[in-house]
Amino acid sequence: MKRILFILFSCVTLQFFTVNIVAQNIAINTDGSNADPSAILDVKSNNKGMLVPRMTTAQRTGIGSPAAGLLVYDTDTNNFWFYNGAGWTQLTTGGGSSNQWTTTGNNISNNNSGNVGIGMLASPFAKLSIGGGLNIFSGTTQAGSINPNGDNTLFNARLGSSLGGTTSGNVVLQYTSSSTSLAGYVGIGSFSPEAKLHVTDYGATKFVIGQSHNSGGFTSLYMGTSALSNGYGYIQGVRSGGTLFGNLVLNELGGNVGIGINTPQVKLHINGAGEPLRVSNGNTATQIFPNGFQFLNNAAVGRFFMDLTGDHFIIAPSSGNSTGRLTLEGYQVSIGQITPATGYKLSIGGKAICEELKVQLSSAWPDYVFHNSYQLKTFDELRAFIKTNNHLPNISPAAVIEKEGIEVGEMQRKMMEKIEELTLYILQLEDRLKNFEKK
Repeated sequence: MKRILFILFSCVTLQFFTVNIVAQNIAINTDGSNADPSAILDVKSNNKGMLVPRMTTAQRTGIGSPAAGLLVYDTDTNNFWFYNGAGWTQLTTGGGSSNQWTTTGNNISNNNSGNVGIGMLASPFAKLSIGGGLNIFSGTTQAGSINPNGDNTLFNARLGSSLGGTTSGNVVLQYTSSSTSLAGYVGIGSFSPEAKLHVTDYGATKFVIGQSHNSGGFTSLYMGTSALSNGYGYIQGVRSGGTLFGNLVLNELGGNVGIGINTPQVKLHINGAGEPLRVSNGNTATQIFPNGFQFLNNAAVGRFFMDLTGDHFIIAPSSGNSTGRLTLEGYQVSIGQITPATGYKLSIGGKAICEELKVQLSSAWPDYVFHNSYQLKTFDELRAFIKTNNHLPNISPAAVIEKEGIEVGEMQRKMMEKIEELTLYILQLEDRLKNFEKK
């Protein structure tokens, strides 16, 4: 090993000063030991350090054609910088040992009181600021990614080792495998969520399931709340890019729907006191109550109601509707029996009572009996008909009446016909009696 000593006896100011030392290795120390064989320069000291060139940032970046590996200390950033062949790279974060990365076993930590930036030159604005995307791996398999996309941030669960993965995975928030759920709530727009998913905003809040609720010709489910001062929520099906309302389907595959009840017994089960349901078209409405319903006019005033009181079912005008008419316009109406009588508008399986009954006949009233053209049977003809048929002419026999019943209006007409015929017979007898008296 060769040792070469240079002693400078005087100070000389020169524009350029170049020293060339040719040796296998060089040792600079105070104990006279040789340099380590693996080092070209071995500097040892117990009470002094070694300084590299110190300069400002402008001076550092002004170095022409810096060599790869060139090391300097930047007095503006208080950091060591080296040139990696393509650009300057900062070695430390500066400020002392409390700001350095520390390795403990397999763990790496940084107790820096400031922030850490990755992929950004500007001062990081959070404890960890990443200028770009973030991929999360489980072993060699990508499990998820967070990437900026314009004004949006994309969260994706991926399966596969390539960027973006080859198969879509699931995104799970606040998961616990414990039998007793310890997971918290997820808030969107809410700092203190009150449910597993709490979506909120100041004023109106909107939530969309589907491609879009206002463009592109898609079908979506649009949910939201009104402004806070209005106080209502809504669910709306939308199609054709928000230009048309879509259908809202509940329990498409089966099951019941309950409103005000968590054990619905039928397809739609509404439970509530007072008036739980109102059906309206803007002019008239129907109120539905647990024991009946009422019809309202366009002034929201009750007109007719149907009510179940105990075992009694009532159909009547509402209070204040003394002039209302109840009209049944069915093809046939049956009371007290399932099958109505053929050819009759009203069938009653039982007795009927009333204070007054009016029958309006459409056929001719039998005043025709008094016309000169009416052919009244002679006594002999009448006697022969009764003897043969056992009933009056133009009156149904007992067997037919027992089978088919009596049409009250028609029977009244026929009875009046017989009364008028009987009147004519009496007048004939009176004439005979007068003639007999004359004789």
